[in-house]
Amino acid sequence: MSPSLWNARSVGKLNPTIITSCLLVVFLPLLNGCTRSSSIIFLEVPPASSGGADSAGVIQGRVLGEHRGQHILLYALADSRWWVQPFASSSRTEIAVDGSWKAKIHLDGSPEGYAVDVPRGLFFTNLEDKNETVVIDVAKRAPRAIWGLACDADGPRGISADARGLVYVACTDRVLVLDGLHEGATLGALDAGAGVDNIDWFEPEHLLYAAAGKAATLTVARVDDNGHTTPIAVGASVPGARNGVVDGSGNAYVTDPKNARLLVFPLPR
Repeated sequence: MSPSLWNARSVGKLNPTIITSCLLVVFLPLLNGCTRSSSIIFLEVPPASSGGADSAGVIQGRVLGEHRGQHILLYALADSRWWVQPFASSSRTEIAVDGSWKAKIHLDGSPEGYAVDVPRGLFFTNLEDKNETVVIDVAKRAPRAIWGLACDADGPRGISADARGLVYVACTDRVLVLDGLHEGATLGALDAGAGVDNIDWFEPEHLLYAAAGKAATLTVARVDDNGHTTPIAVGASVPGARNGVVDGSGNAYVTDPKNARLLVFPLPR
């Protein structure tokens, strides 16, 4: 079927007072013997770079909760392998009495986006500069797999996962549908126009949402159990509008950064 035309409702003017940029970095911290009430937060994370033995940056944070007798283990991904940081000979980062910790790590990779498969205990993130998706086993706190991607030279962007084990990776002009149960094999793709960044998923109706900032559209497609996509609606947004999110009712929200507006698209029927 052909996708229907879809209109947004503009919801007033937004008056943001704080403008920040968001960077997700995954290092796989391990807190051995950690109690359920303990957690680790990051206070400083260095930007990603091309990496190397002579390229290092400071990373620091704090442990919240009980930490007596514990230490931090840091890992960084390079050349499709995980390396203990800063060196194998000095792998432990000590935790101060107040819970603070600080270390140097060697830099490599440019993480972009994240998704969580809760039923299977998996965490996903993309490496934009390597055109890869990294799969991490949350319970084991260890990488399970690295999947090569068929994005172009700009690499992958956002990522989502559903309850069936399908994983959705945004390239800059389309979204790949991967089989998360079979080594990330590509099952299909959704053409969404130029300028795709983050994407979102609506589980109750198996709908994939992709806003394209350059194409100025929001595309919604239904994905079947075999990973095949069927576009059901295309909405006209505005240039620069991307990173749409979906609420629990299937309504989509896309920011219009040039005009400080929020575009709201109702669940397509």
